[in-house]
Amino acid sequence: MNMFIRKIAAYILNKIAAKNELLGKELFEAVAKHTVGIAIEAVLLRRNENTCKIEVFLTKRGPNEAYANQFHCPGTFVRAGEDDNTAILRLGKNEFHSTITTVEMCGEAFVPEIRYKSMLDRVYLIKCQNPTNETGKWIDIAKLVEYPIVDGHINFVIPTALAKAKEINWI
Repeated sequence: MNMFIRKIAAYILNKIAAKNELLGKELFEAVAKHTVGIAIEAVLLRRNENTCKIEVFLTKRGPNEAYANQFHCPGTFVRAGEDDNTAILRLGKNEFHSTITTVEMCGEAFVPEIRYKSMLDRVYLIKCQNPTNETGKWIDIAKLVEYPIVDGHINFVIPTALAKAKEINWI
């Protein structure tokens, strides 16, 4: 029975064109369990002009999304036929509602992920003009613990970007 189901799944997956389009949540999560996904995490930092404190731009996940109602740095998975730069440009348009003008690689790591078998998380510092995502919010780095934030972002993504930003005098 298992081999029969695999053949049907392969047949159906081969009917889906590998275009640069969303698979949908259920199909994406099913495929992701059998592959290594490359996640692009974009971290937008600024120094608040009034308080001089460092802030990060986070967006809030929707109630029907993975990590429902939690804040996170906007991110995306690299799609078939894309490279990191193409994914970052798409991320700017879809998540920041702005054009990303500057990109600096900070680091990467394989991140254990409950929903997927394995994920390579690539962290980038970015600059863009006036992000306008309606779920976005500038949050003081020192107050992150007061918000529900995706674990991997508070424990890996933001600290990795912040360390790089300090190293290269980004902020």
